[in-house]
Amino acid sequence: MLVFNIWTVAPRSRREGFIEKPIDYWLPGFESGIVYEKRQFYSAHSDYAGVGPEVDAKWYNLTRGAMGISRQQLTALNNHPDLAVRIENSGPEQEYMATFDVLHQLHCVDLLRKGIHMDYYKDRDEHFVNQTDERIFFHLDHCVDILRQTLMCHDDLSLVTYNWVKGLDVPYPNFNTYHTCKNWDTFLALNQKLDVSARWEDGKVVELYSIPRKPEHVDGMWPPP
Repeated sequence: MLVFNIWTVAPRSRREGFIEKPIDYWLPGFESGIVYEKRQFYSAHSDYAGVGPEVDAKWYNLTRGAMGISRQQLTALNNHPDLAVRIENSGPEQEYMATFDVLHQLHCVDLLRKGIHMDYYKDRDEHFVNQTDERIFFHLDHCVDILRQTLMCHDDLSLVTYNWVKGLDVPYPNFNTYHTCKNWDTFLALNQKLDVSARWEDGKVVELYSIPRKPEHVDGMWPPP
């Protein structure tokens, strides 16, 4: 699980011990491949809502992807090489495992979706099967707070207006709002190109490679970061 430290950030000229780098610092040329677009959000029914194999498949392909980064990149991100997950049989430029945080955030949204439909997923999903209630709710609470931190970090200043609707005597929010967004298909294509954890075809995972296992000589961190 991931927990963010929170700083009170001073103006750029006064920052101490805080390094903010553009994505091109970590992945040269990546930002130039991202396409921005105007998009309207809709509050109507979504194909990502509900339960079932088709919905699960859509979410599965939203949350996949792991890349390899160098030791220099790893240490710049404040992680120690001795405790970081290494990728077997990789070169020095793809030595350590990393993922885009948006994939973890989407995993959290997906887990909350499944938590809403616990009766359906309690005997189907690995995060619930044979897990104690304490463990399940710890994971769900973790996801709630990660999403809180993410939304407060990337505060969306798009405006929501209000309407009168039949049957209600109080203002009702109009969620059909406009936003400037990264084109997801473009990001997904770039993520797939970097992915060392799976093989993709037509935007779908067709083969998932084996997950790295902790070497016997590594004890590991406690508590988790």
